[in-house]
Amino acid sequence: MKALQQPISQKDLDTDAVHEDLDLLHQAIEDIVPFTYLYSDSLTIAQAYAYVKGKGQQSIMEFYGNVLELLGSYNASHFFIEFPYEQYRQKLLEQQQGIFPFYCSLENDVLHIDQTFIKADSTFKDYELIQINGFDADSLFKSFYKYVGGSKTTKHYDVRAKFHQLLWLNGIAGPFTFLFTNKQGARIEKIHQ
Repeated sequence: MKALQQPISQKDLDTDAVHEDLDLLHQAIEDIVPFTYLYSDSLTIAQAYAYVKGKGQQSIMEFYGNVLELLGSYNASHFFIEFPYEQYRQKLLEQQQGIFPFYCSLENDVLHIDQTFIKADSTFKDYELIQINGFDADSLFKSFYKYVGGSKTTKHYDVRAKFHQLLWLNGIAGPFTFLFTNKQGARIEKIHQ
């Protein structure tokens, strides 16, 4: 797909490039996937394509997010398009943004930290994450279900694995300001570089 191969630093994709890539994606899915509309009807999918096409000129990251959302509308497990890791790393370095430091799980509508990337953060394991940069953490997590398909369990694990990327895609980047509830129930705010 031409649009997704362009560098993220390029600000906009023209309408023709967006339409061409969406038509190619739709045709490829129709040709390759045996039961394309098993979990979602063709009208819903057609409306999703029309919505993204109707946006016209888009930034590369907006287009990527729209394509993820479009794939999520099929509601099928394992529909994905590769995240632009190289550009992601480059932007993190250029803008000196840290990567989101935790793996989180949604349990009873509460986002818990169940793994940390950095040993120094291990004290936060099993804390409840209430806010990320002022946004309600569990609501953010659930809002990212729109980017993936499948059962609720599949959506949870897909979002859990890609949470740091989906935060960044939606403009939520480091340095992070976190609001936690610790194991004793006390609230703690921390800025994480």
